Amino acid sequence: PLHTHHHPLLIFTDPLAFFSLGSYDTMTQTLVNVRIQCGNNLLASDPNGLSDPYCIVKLGKQKMKTKTVKKSLNPIWEETLVFSVFDIPSTIYIEVRDYDFLNSDDYLGSATCELDLDRSQSSYVVALQGVRPGKKEYTGITGTVGFTVEIVLES
Repeated sequence: PLHTHHHPLLIFTDPLAFFSLGSYDTMTQTLVNVRIQCGNNLLASDPNGLSDPYCIVKLGKQKMKTKTVKKSLNPIWEETLVFSVFDIPSTIYIEVRDYDFLNSDDYLGSATCELDLDRSQSSYVVALQGVRPGKKEYTGITGTVGFTVEIVLES
């Protein structure tokens, strides 16, 4: 038995303790596999007319990034980022940046996409918008990113 009469709120300070309570046994963790496949017609950010692009992916409060593909405007990442969530967010945010060794990385565009939560696997191609919130760096579409999302319910 739980002895909570001294500190009735104590059990709720640890989120894992909260999920281990009997009535929450049905709460399952869900894996969301985001496979970033490729980019097309990205902006050239470096003097050589190319970029060294990588993707930042945000799903809910979690953020992950892909490896950098050197010297390409049409990078092939083919990289799977695995997010573990209790509630699947309805949108995904993808941002592409150009890796710079000495300076801060250049912003190449971003997109927010509605996820099809009725299907366990879906493919997407998103058009990157070139204007960062609050800035006026580029206008219009600055390339595309193709990716798939696979939803795996943990048993």
